[in-house]
Amino acid sequence: MKRLKDLLKTKERTNQIFAGYCVGDFTKRQGNIMAFILLLSRQNKEYIAHVPELCDFEYCGVSRTKVKEELVKLEKANVLKWNREEMLFQINHNADEWKVKPTPLFNKDRLQKLIELNDDC
Repeated sequence: MKRLKDLLKTKERTNQIFAGYCVGDFTKRQGNIMAFILLLSRQNKEYIAHVPELCDFEYCGVSRTKVKEELVKLEKANVLKWNREEMLFQINHNADEWKVKPTPLFNKDRLQKLIELNDDC
C-alpha cells in the first residue's frame, strides 16, 4: 500500500481513501463499512461519522453480530479510528499507513497510466 499518494496528483482525502480502497484486499463487509462511514462523514471537514449504535451498521448490510469484529480488524489495520466512548468513526485518509495487502492483481504502473488517462478527460 506504500506510495499511493504518488499515484495521485491531488492530496484530496477522498481520492486517497478511494485509491486505498480500490487496491486494498478488503472483504465485502469491510468495504460496506468504509462506504457507510464515508457517506455519513462527507458533510464535515474531519470526515468523522457518528454512528450511535453498532446495530446501525445494518443499514449498510453488515449484521450486528459481525460488525464489531470487522471494525476491530479495520482499526488494527490502521484503516479507521474508532472512538468507542462517543461512537465516532474516521477513516484514515492516508492510505499509505494502512496495513492491508493489495489485491493480487494490483499493478502500480498500469494504475498510474489509467489515472493519467483520466486526468485528461
